[in-house]
Amino acid sequence: MVGKWLVLGVACVLLGCAGKSTTNEEQGTDCVSLCEKGRAECEGTEQLRCEDSCLGEDVRVEATGCRSEYTKMQKCTAELEDICVVRTDCKAELAALFACYAVYCADHQSSPFCAMAN
Repeated sequence: MVGKWLVLGVACVLLGCAGKSTTNEEQGTDCVSLCEKGRAECEGTEQLRCEDSCLGEDVRVEATGCRSEYTKMQKCTAELEDICVVRTDCKAELAALFACYAVYCADHQSSPFCAMAN
């Protein structure tokens, strides 16, 4: 069960999910819209529950202090014509986000936000 949620959580990050209340005003794109687009277009994301995933990701980026890195990832994702290529076309932004999570998790190993790193 943990593996399933881990996969869905990673999918959410890769599809640009962050909190429902979080919008990228410059792009006019919010998490739920990006997530739903990815869910509709990308293989293996059909089970993703966008509202829940977006709210969960919002809590994670706030708790870990990775909002800036996440915003850059979200902006990159929103600019893609094909959202399913986010892993390659937003590789630098994704690496920066996961690096930020890793720094947080190095100091907070028991945090529930660090389940991927443990």
